[in-house]
Amino acid sequence: MPERTLESRWRLLAASFVDAPAGREAAARFGDGFRPALDLVAYALAHDVAQPPRELDGEHVRELTATVLPGRVVGDERWRGDLPDVLADFLGFVASEEALTTQSWEWTRAVDAARPAFAAALKNPARARFGAATKQAPDRRQAPKLGRNDPCFCGSGRKYKHCCWKLT
Repeated sequence: MPERTLESRWRLLAASFVDAPAGREAAARFGDGFRPALDLVAYALAHDVAQPPRELDGEHVRELTATVLPGRVVGDERWRGDLPDVLADFLGFVASEEALTTQSWEWTRAVDAARPAFAAALKNPARARFGAATKQAPDRRQAPKLGRNDPCFCGSGRKYKHCCWKLT
């Protein structure tokens, strides 16, 4: 499944979850941090796990909870501790929408099993970061810039503007 279609699918499921009674209940429980947490979960499911709901298994969910979500958290967001709960609620909704009852139990069990690893990863300042912006070194010119009034590089002894620059 192409990445754009997969992202659209997870985003659509997240939007449906927000409008559903279970999503409104979760929004009331988690407060202002619910939407950014849900957006992060949907993004990680689409880009990092990159599996449609029917192919998502417990190992994917465990990896998502233990390493990917802590690596996607940038700073000290106050909602970061709620990520496993938001993930569990969202996956429960996805399971009911997609009629995946056996996977729902597996997903919930995987989230619960990965909670200690999630908490430990959040406390680790040296944890792996996913999608962190890396600053690239600027492109540098290998040779100094040749000005119009500099001697021409061809060795004629004339100024560049009266020699080879006219040929360009």
